[in-house]
Amino acid sequence: FLTGEGSELQCDTGFVEFMNLTAKQSALQCNITGTNGFMVLTSAPDPRDIVWDNATVEKQSIIVKNAQCGLLLFAGTLLWFAVVGAVTSLSDLDEIRRRKILPEWFFRNPDSIWYDLIEGYLPVVLLELLMLVVPFILRIVA
Repeated sequence: FLTGEGSELQCDTGFVEFMNLTAKQSALQCNITGTNGFMVLTSAPDPRDIVWDNATVEKQSIIVKNAQCGLLLFAGTLLWFAVVGAVTSLSDLDEIRRRKILPEWFFRNPDSIWYDLIEGYLPVVLLELLMLVVPFILRIVA
């Protein structure tokens, strides 16, 4: 049984099941609002696939939640730029040598393979490890 005020029971979603294609086509061609494309018709989903608690969510609430999610993803993109910049600066051995962050023996031969590995492959490996975390974060956001 439905309980509550009339304004509490309104929603923007409805399910109508037609017994045949003729009834569906008649309902689609019945232009009540005076505008084309007012109704969106799709095949009915399986009732077990519907989250019935979400069926009465107001459209304004959906718009606000979509905007919040977009802002969160935009902020994450800005944060990602900072992460990439930090990883790139960690692998710039010439800058680290100039600032004397690591001991001098670490930079004895800039033409060595270790020097090239740290400058060339370290940022790629670190960013790849960070990219492994991104799908989990996106699942949390979803």
